[in-house]
Amino acid sequence: MIRTIGVIPARFASTRFPGKPLELIAGKALIQRVYEGATLSKTLTELIVATDDQRIFDFVKSFGGNVVMTDVDIQTGSDRVWQAASNLDADVIVNIQGDEPLINPDWLDKITEPFKNSNSTEMVTLAKPINENELEDKNIVKLVKDMNGNAILDLHF
Repeated sequence: MIRTIGVIPARFASTRFPGKPLELIAGKALIQRVYEGATLSKTLTELIVATDDQRIFDFVKSFGGNVVMTDVDIQTGSDRVWQAASNLDADVIVNIQGDEPLINPDWLDKITEPFKNSNSTEMVTLAKPINENELEDKNIVKLVKDMNGNAILDLHF
């Protein structure tokens, strides 16, 4: 069995929405909804929130979640995941978006599948077809794939 650890980056000092991880959605904080949804995955062997904020750290501990502190100077969620994961003994690290309250645990299971079936898999990302309205949305990352379904380019336009 491969050791698969999910890491949820959570930053309080977002420029677009400060405090977002602790915002309530139907009576429960966003970060707790993401964490609880991710725990339903059948393939994650461990789940950790990576934060630079004591309020988030304390809150995650209060509901029984695993959490680690990361450097406050880290600017991206991916870099926060990398810092948290650099001290972990894992075969696979899954970067779980901290603002995905309706996360589907089946998605987490699906992206870990290629690692079980191949020693050469280095990275997997979920993607879905976009519609015409989403094409110009700068908040939606676009992915270009080759004929074999391999990602060749991600676009932020």
